[in-house]
Amino acid sequence: MIGEIAGAAAGWAGAFDAFVRGHAYIPALLGPMITGFGVFFTGFQIRRSGKQYKTEQGWKRSELVRSYLSQMSTDANLALALRVLDWRSGPAQIPQQFQPLFDVVEGQSPRPVWHADPPGKGYFRIDWGRFVRSLEVMRDPEWESADMFTYRTCFDAFCTFLQSVADDVRSISVTPSEYADLSFYCHRVLFPKDHKRKDDEAAGRKLRKYIEVYYNKRTFRIMARIAEEYAKEHKDEPNIPSVTFPEFFPPEVPQGRRARFAARLRTTYTRIGTVS
Repeated sequence: MIGEIAGAAAGWAGAFDAFVRGHAYIPALLGPMITGFGVFFTGFQIRRSGKQYKTEQGWKRSELVRSYLSQMSTDANLALALRVLDWRSGPAQIPQQFQPLFDVVEGQSPRPVWHADPPGKGYFRIDWGRFVRSLEVMRDPEWESADMFTYRTCFDAFCTFLQSVADDVRSISVTPSEYADLSFYCHRVLFPKDHKRKDDEAAGRKLRKYIEVYYNKRTFRIMARIAEEYAKEHKDEPNIPSVTFPEFFPPEVPQGRRARFAARLRTTYTRIGTVS
């Protein structure tokens, strides 16, 4: 049986060899076909790897964004800074690390005006004016008071957080829209409102100066880009970052111009290749 199979295989091999010899063009075709298949397979693998890489990068970005945004509720200092920017008045919980400072104030007689009537144990009342004063580049005479020291330290936590966001935008191509949950607070830094819900331009100038002096302009630029997402989402918002701070929003090249530029570039490279 095995001998019969071997004989049949040899017969088929001989027939195929004779067929190929009788058609001389076949070997000439097989080479390019095999090469073409190899090129196609390599391209397919590269494309597949590229898609896989993009997917992995997308997951990494999403995971990183989620981890940062979760700090908005879990980090007491950051949470207080956000509360002040949002409410501008009313009760706020004192972060544990600052409680000893407030304990000293509560033991004083009389208590300072800003803490004369605390809302409860472990809480104090937000004072927008004192918050803004705490962020003077040249320190306010009362900067060591419990509330001002707390305001300044917590706003620093917010700026450090934004510095990390800025680094992400630069290093792993996280887009400002992925930090949309943060856009409201960034908008409040650029366009703060006082305790009467009126625009406080003087406070906005002080906050910007503080950020650019103690951090850098890139942090403020990223903040403006993220705040733009809030303005896009709320069409009735009169304060638009790209209008007020155009220096942080370079004009986009229209799609048609981009296509024409790419076509000219291809033509130039073709001519160079022809000449060489």
